[in-house]
Amino acid sequence: LVSPAVSPDGHAVAFVAVGDLYVARDGKLAQLTHDPYMEMDPAWSPDGNTLAYVSDRSGTMEIWLRSVTTGAERALTTTSGGAALPAWTPDGEEIVFQAQRGLGTEVQAVTLATGTIRTIRTNLFGPSRATFSYDGRYIAMTALHANSARFREGRNEILIMSREGTGDRWVIPPGGRGITTRGVDGPAWSPNGRRMAFIQDGLLWTMPVQANGEPAGSPVRVSDELANAPSWSADSRTLVFQVTDGLRRADVVDGRVEKVDVPLTWARRNPARRVVVHAGRFWDGQADKVIPDVDVIVRGHRIERIVPHGAAYHRDSVVDASGLTVMPGLADAHAHIGFGAGEALGRSWLAYGITTVRDPASEPFMMRERREAVESGVRVGPRELATGRIFDGERIYYAFNNAMTPGAQLRQELERAGALVFSLIKTYVRLPDALQNRVIADAHAMGIPVVPEWVLRPLRALPAPNLELDALVAEIGRKEAKP
Repeated sequence: LVSPAVSPDGHAVAFVAVGDLYVARDGKLAQLTHDPYMEMDPAWSPDGNTLAYVSDRSGTMEIWLRSVTTGAERALTTTSGGAALPAWTPDGEEIVFQAQRGLGTEVQAVTLATGTIRTIRTNLFGPSRATFSYDGRYIAMTALHANSARFREGRNEILIMSREGTGDRWVIPPGGRGITTRGVDGPAWSPNGRRMAFIQDGLLWTMPVQANGEPAGSPVRVSDELANAPSWSADSRTLVFQVTDGLRRADVVDGRVEKVDVPLTWARRNPARRVVVHAGRFWDGQADKVIPDVDVIVRGHRIERIVPHGAAYHRDSVVDASGLTVMPGLADAHAHIGFGAGEALGRSWLAYGITTVRDPASEPFMMRERREAVESGVRVGPRELATGRIFDGERIYYAFNNAMTPGAQLRQELERAGALVFSLIKTYVRLPDALQNRVIADAHAMGIPVVPEWVLRPLRALPAPNLELDALVAEIGRKEAKP
């Protein structure tokens, strides 16, 4: 499940799964879309009568509105060129969203009555979904707060600003550690304006806040398991959030946490038909020479036989490639798939002969949803070998780098990697050496390879802990040293 959002009445949850948009209400499931397009980021209007979500059915990722009662739909934006993470203002008059502009992100707002778009901020890098104070005067989101102008890394902190994008205030939750990732890890401001929910150390917390978002007390832990995507019901008592094996509903008053029933299953598409490809020339990827005039016999998802061309084989479905060369598909060894290009990205890879893509950084539930959408036949795309969030240290840069801490979080993240069937785990530059070693050892024990961002040449033990800089440079190797 991707991007779950609870309805204002607390009884329904909208989410994306297996390529389409769904709503689960009181144990019953309704499928709202059934098409090859990509849907993302559902958000309920304050009155619960309308769902906003992002879809590429018009060619680019735009915001669409759907009536909950009639099912009528319309495009709210048509020229954003790549909308994401829509969030309704408390008065229901605007939707604040993100628009990707190269490597940067613009925070924009669209007026529902007119469709007019205004820009709120332009100088943020992959912030979280916007959330609002009770009166709608303030916007809060997790953003990258750099430690200095010298290095790009920083910390995921809560940025609070006016609805016009001015008057920045940075808030660090008590304890001094940032939000785990930017994107859907909060903050989520309660509708009554009294609490914020967010993910820290991989767990869900709530924190009492003043009307302007400043902390007003100590955080309270809500979950003991890894959590994502917290969203509030209108009464500010119920929080729905995602865990590795589904959804949970928490009562923040009595502390009760229960499982949300989502009766959804899917099956791999396994066509039984037989297809014969008549290849004028064939190369198997290993031989020194091509083989002329062969038939490649495919049954279902598997190549059954490769034989010299013969008319007897040409029954059922035949692809005439007699004037072409047939070869194994190509593999893109490093690509970040994302969703900004929509469903066309999968078809584009295949059009260039790329049948396998290795993605070393992704949001874990998006990664699983992409795989399942392709494997079920809902969308078309290459085979995906992928990981989830990057394992990183407390200082991070990219939105889906996981700000890791020693202890339970690391163990739980490794358990999630196994449960969601990661193809690999990627570590990044700020993860301390001790945690790097732990990740490598534990992941290898699970049969999952580890891909670091940097490969370091092993050093022999340094002679003293207070080695002078010149001696340290000499120890590393003067030819490799950089200012």
